[in-house]
Amino acid sequence: MGTRASPAAEGHGAARAKFEQSLRIKQQFGDRVGEANTFGHLGVLAAEVGHKQAGLLPLALSAMLLQRIGHGNLKWAEGWVNSLASELDCSQEQFDALRQEVAEAYRQDRGWGLIEAAFRED
Repeated sequence: MGTRASPAAEGHGAARAKFEQSLRIKQQFGDRVGEANTFGHLGVLAAEVGHKQAGLLPLALSAMLLQRIGHGNLKWAEGWVNSLASELDCSQEQFDALRQEVAEAYRQDRGWGLIEAAFRED
């Protein structure tokens, strides 16, 4: 008899798939607010499944994009970013490097590498 994933794990996997599908659509149609929010939700999901450090990256990207467009959801994203960065004892120097990494990742592949890394199995 094979092992089955827990209902919570199955739920997280389904949520991830739906968020990724949503992100593709939002990027395709140029919905910048939706794109930024979806990166944030994927980062929160990654943190919830135990990938806090990797989840911080899509959250930081969400905050960066929301800041660029001046959207009110920036406070939500910054709250999560600050909370995770604090929990991970991230120094200002490390945080500045993280922001540069996120900006470069977005230029390279519109953030998809960050999503893959956030859900990579250890």
